[in-house]
Amino acid sequence: MNMRLEKEEREFAKWILEVGDGTADTILSHTSSNEEGEQIVVDQRFMIPSTDKPHEALAAAAYPDFLHNYRNKK
Repeated sequence: MNMRLEKEEREFAKWILEVGDGTADTILSHTSSNEEGEQIVVDQRFMIPSTDKPHEALAAAAYPDFLHNYRNKK
């Protein structure tokens, strides 16, 4: 079992709960495009890298090493 991945999953779960609870870090926004005036701070480790093939980057982030793992029921 990949212990690093488990830690990252726990950290992400904690952060997403903070977003839902309204306790996540925010940046005050003065633009009219954001009605409530705040933007959530998203840690870089939760971001998908910018690329010229965004669909592939999203798929790779959601399903790491898919070709080797798609038959793995775990």
